[in-house]
Amino acid sequence: MKTSKKTLTLQAERNIYIKMRKTILTFAAAVAAMCMVVGCGNSAKKAAAPAVSVALVNDSTLPGDTAYYGLACDGCTDSVIVVLGNLESDPDTFEIVQAAIDRKVMGSPKVGDLLAVIPHPSNRKKALQVINIDYLRGTWCMQVMPRLRDISQMPKRLQKRIMEEMTDSEKRALLVSKEMGMVIKKDHTIRPVGFIVKAATTDEQGMVEYPEQKKYEEWRLLNGRLILKQARRLMLTDSTQMQRQAVEQRDTADILLLTRDTLLLQIGGELRGYYRK
Repeated sequence: MKTSKKTLTLQAERNIYIKMRKTILTFAAAVAAMCMVVGCGNSAKKAAAPAVSVALVNDSTLPGDTAYYGLACDGCTDSVIVVLGNLESDPDTFEIVQAAIDRKVMGSPKVGDLLAVIPHPSNRKKALQVINIDYLRGTWCMQVMPRLRDISQMPKRLQKRIMEEMTDSEKRALLVSKEMGMVIKKDHTIRPVGFIVKAATTDEQGMVEYPEQKKYEEWRLLNGRLILKQARRLMLTDSTQMQRQAVEQRDTADILLLTRDTLLLQIGGELRGYYRK
């Protein structure tokens, strides 16, 4: 039985249709698989992405510190400051009228400056003190004058008379001021400026001596006061066994004045005035 040309043509068209359908289905399956792979890859990337820290201030505080740390926001005026502590909350507004009258606003807050706010204990919307930490950081120096070593143990009145009897040229030759200070860094470390090592022998000491400079190595704020930690010093604890122990010493300073170019600290009964270098 012979097959007609029409029948052969229909079969050929059917075969072509089946092949095209298989090709289309295969392509569609491949596209779907690629989408699934890409989707899974994106999901994996999203899952592996680190969480964004909401804290704006990475400032390790000392135990007992009740200060509020944050960045100054738009809206700061002479009567209020707006501070953003973290990204999850709205900025906080503090009234600073009385603090400004008491000269407790240290450094003019500008947008983006890091601030330490000491809230009022009975009303946390009022600030007792504001410290612009960005103003505090930097290099601070002061000019230090020496004194005559040979008369340093004499009464003050006798020292004054001896100084009056010295000629101006002699004074200029001996009494030369030196620059000393400290660099307050962002990472809470301090580097000394113009540090003078104390002379060990009489020949090395000369006729004049400069005030002893404390070598600070770390700083922190504690309720608006500046804590300056000195470098550890080895102290003899037992003369028989020659044991030595590292002793940590700290100075607590009240910030009396802080501007762009002036820093005034009170450490105990001593006033230290610095200029920005």
